[in-house]
Amino acid sequence: MFVWWRDVLRDGQLDGYHQNAVQLGPLYGGILFIVADVLLRFSFSVLYGPTDLEVRAQAGGLFPPKGIGVLEPREIPFLYTPILPSGAAVTWGHHIQAAIEKR
Repeated sequence: MFVWWRDVLRDGQLDGYHQNAVQLGPLYGGILFIVADVLLRFSFSVLYGPTDLEVRAQAGGLFPPKGIGVLEPREIPFLYTPILPSGAAVTWGHHIQAAIEKR
C-alpha cells in the first residue's frame, strides 16, 4: 500500500500526471471505507448486544444454559494440530504433481 501511494504521489507531483483533485479521490475513498466499517461494526454491536443480554436473563443469568457442553479453550488448538501438517503435505504433493505434469 505504501509503495502504491508513493507511485501515485510521484506521478502527480513530479511527472504531472495527476491533478490535486485526482489525488484526493483515493484518500477520500479510504477514509469513507474506514468510516463505513466502523459504522457497520457499531450497528452490529447495537443490534446483537441487547439480544445477548436477553438470552442470559432467560437462562437465569447462566451462560451457557444447563445441558450445553462447552469445549475447553486449551483443548481446541490441539484438535487442529494434526490437520495443519496434513494440509501442508497435500498441498506440497499437489505442487509436485503439477510440476511433473508440466514436463
